[in-house]
Amino acid sequence: MTAAAIDERAAAHGADVLDLLGRLVAEESVEGSAAVAACLDIVAARLDGLAATVERLDFDGVPALVARIGAGDPSRRLTFSGHVDVVPASGGWRSPPFRLTVRNGRLYGRGTCDMKAGVAAIVEAVRVVAELGLLADVSVELALTGDEEVGSERGTRALLAGGWITGRSAICCEPTGLDVFLGNRGLVWADIVVTGRGGHAGMAHALANPIDAAAALIDAVSAVPLTARDERFDPPWPTLTLTRVQADGGWPPCAIDAARPVAQAAAAAVRSSGREPAFGMDSPANDSPWLDAAGIDTVLLGPGEPTEAHATDESIDPGEVAAAVAVYARLMAQTAPAVV
Repeated sequence: MTAAAIDERAAAHGADVLDLLGRLVAEESVEGSAAVAACLDIVAARLDGLAATVERLDFDGVPALVARIGAGDPSRRLTFSGHVDVVPASGGWRSPPFRLTVRNGRLYGRGTCDMKAGVAAIVEAVRVVAELGLLADVSVELALTGDEEVGSERGTRALLAGGWITGRSAICCEPTGLDVFLGNRGLVWADIVVTGRGGHAGMAHALANPIDAAAALIDAVSAVPLTARDERFDPPWPTLTLTRVQADGGWPPCAIDAARPVAQAAAAAVRSSGREPAFGMDSPANDSPWLDAAGIDTVLLGPGEPTEAHATDESIDPGEVAAAVAVYARLMAQTAPAVV
C-alpha cells in the first residue's frame, strides 16, 4: 500500500470530513447535555458497516463509544482517543458558535479545534482504510468520550478502569497543529475555602472578613517556590494560576521518548503528508496522561492550534483537517503487518 494511494483516497474525503465536522459542531455538547449522545450517534452512523464492533457505554449518565475496526492482530492495536464534549461558548462570538462558519479561509465554531475536527478526521480515516481494502488486516480502536472537559472521571478514566481500551499504543487526537507531542505537563486542582465571621459592614472591626484573609492567602500561595524543571516543556517550570478562591483533583504528568515506536510512526505519518513534524510537549490538561498511566505509549497528534481551544471565535484551518485524515489513515494502515 503506497502513501500516494492513501493520499488520493483521503483527498476524496475532503468534503465529507468538513460535512461531518459541521454536523458535530452543530450539537451543543456541553457537560450534561443530550447533545453528547447525539454526537456519538452521528459517529456510530458514519461507522455503520465498517466497524467490527461498536459499544455504546454509559458512566453515571455520560455516554461513551468504543469502536473496533479491522480483523488484524490485536497485539498491534492502535487506539485513537477523542472526546465530543466542549466548553460553553461564552464571550462575543462574531458568528453563531454552534454553526460551522467559513470566514477568511478558516472554519469557526465551538469545538472546531478542541476537538471535533480530530474526531471527524479519525472517522473519515476509517472510511479511507476501508476503501483501500485494509479492514481484514488493520487493528484500530476508537475511544470517544463525553466529559474530558471536566476531568474524564466518567470518560477515558472509566473506560480504562473497565478494560474497554485495549490498544498497545495510542494517539490522543487533541490539537497540536499536526506536530507530535510526546507528553503533557499534568495539572493539580486545589479549591481553597476561606471562612470567617460575617455581619454588618459598619462593624468590620469586630468581625473576621474572609475576603481580607483570602487576599493575603493569594499572595502567600503565589509566593510558593516551585522548583521542578523539565526543559522539554514550555515553560519548563510549573506554573500556578489562581482561578477561584472557594475538592482536590488533577492529572498526572506524562512524557515518552521520541524513539518510542508510536512517536516514530506518528512523525513518519505526518512527514508522508508533506509536513515536517516537530516533537513537542502539551500544556493543557487532557486524556493523554490517563492513557500513559495505564501503560499505553501515547502521543498527541491532531489538527488545530492548541491556543484556539476554548477561545471565543474558536477556529481551524480546513486544510489541516483534511491533512489529518491522511495522517490518521497512514497510522491505521501501519497496524497491518503487510503495510509499510
